[in-house]
Amino acid sequence: MERVFVLAFVLLLATVSADNPVRTPIRQGNKKVHVRRFAKIPNNASGRPSKLQSLTFRGDSLYVCTGTSGGLIYKVSMRGEVSLFFDVNRAMREAKGREMDFTSAHGGLRSVAFHPNFNRNGFLYTSLMERRKESPSKFRYFSRTSKLIRADSVLLEWKYSFKDKKVLSSSYREVLRVGMPVYDHPIKQLAFKGPFLYISHGDGSVQSAIAGGGQKDDALGKILRINPVRKGAQPYTVPRSNPFRNSAKYKNELWAVGFRNPHNICFSKRGELFVTDAGRDNVEEINIVKSGGNYGWSLREGPFVHKASGGLVNGVGPLPRDDAKYGYIYPNVIVGHEGNRGAGFVGQALAGSCPVENGSPLSGTFLYANFPSDGTLYYSLLSDMRRARTTGPPNSLTQAPTYKAKIYFDHDDNERTRPLVLNNLRDVIRREPGLGGAERADVRFGRGPGGEIYFTSKASGGVYLITSTKN
Repeated sequence: MERVFVLAFVLLLATVSADNPVRTPIRQGNKKVHVRRFAKIPNNASGRPSKLQSLTFRGDSLYVCTGTSGGLIYKVSMRGEVSLFFDVNRAMREAKGREMDFTSAHGGLRSVAFHPNFNRNGFLYTSLMERRKESPSKFRYFSRTSKLIRADSVLLEWKYSFKDKKVLSSSYREVLRVGMPVYDHPIKQLAFKGPFLYISHGDGSVQSAIAGGGQKDDALGKILRINPVRKGAQPYTVPRSNPFRNSAKYKNELWAVGFRNPHNICFSKRGELFVTDAGRDNVEEINIVKSGGNYGWSLREGPFVHKASGGLVNGVGPLPRDDAKYGYIYPNVIVGHEGNRGAGFVGQALAGSCPVENGSPLSGTFLYANFPSDGTLYYSLLSDMRRARTTGPPNSLTQAPTYKAKIYFDHDDNERTRPLVLNNLRDVIRREPGLGGAERADVRFGRGPGGEIYFTSKASGGVYLITSTKN
């Protein structure tokens, strides 16, 4: 059993070839990660690969959202057969004359979640960026800013007709709307736990900036929890067990605060919420999030004091000795950015998966990758993550070790031939026809019905199965 070790709160010396605020090295892991192609989502209207934003499952099928490539949801069978499930943008146009906003890479369709009682009520929910043509005064905002952009984060409810075998455009219902200070770090993924819907929302800041922050009484940089089903005149209700239900500081809907860009959320079998949060200039983090927790942004970045001036290494400092009095919760896993000291943006960010807990060869791990560039694949042991000490005096904080994974790619879908041994997920994606020069991996992870892990790529429009997570 690997031992969780204490993070040294020191900066790298200038004598090394590349600076990194995190001293703890990444280890080479001994887990074998086998990968194969699973499905190909159709190209977008311009003939380019669809930009796949998220993946979830219901029953024995996967559902893939195309993000800025038209706002479509595709259904993928366990045999890899692909069919269009729902044209969300078209349904918005038919129902209300509205459309998604695709003017930013952070726009379009973000995520879909099916109600636990979907087989009875037919409800599904989408998070997306909607173009706002009308005056903001015509809408009910959960939180807004003084300088609204021309697009809003929106949570919509839809109803699937089992008789007609389609989602009804007329069922469009707005559940929640959030105003944004800038067009970056908007609404993200959705996930149900029981009847309650968890909504991750970015802090509304651009790279290397802190426009929104995560400490204000709004949706920015927060995890929200609601019951999204309408009750009378109420578009949703707030669970009585929400931690800020009677708080004077935060809105009832908030479940945890202090995030920058919580890209990915996923539950373990124990009910723990794993959140992968993209950092600014210095630290990527993965948190096992607790109800009512404050995760520090923008006053903290990872287990460091965050300086508003930013910059690699220069933008963070050690925690004060009396830091425990502030009550922040620190990450279970961290990965430091690497580059030239003082750099404002080095293009590193983590995409996280889900806990693997199905008795497969990779059971007991959590996979994550550097998604903007080469897709370097990492993992940590769930046991180490759960033992990490995330509160208390600075010298008592610990994180789980990060291991770099070696990838074995079944390039011809033939178990008899030897797999290709590759360094990263971008090398997998580059083997798609016509993608030899792909600069970015742009991967996102999702879990299948058997607890297995898939990843998608915006660069290739492909869906890939990590076969060593399949039982």
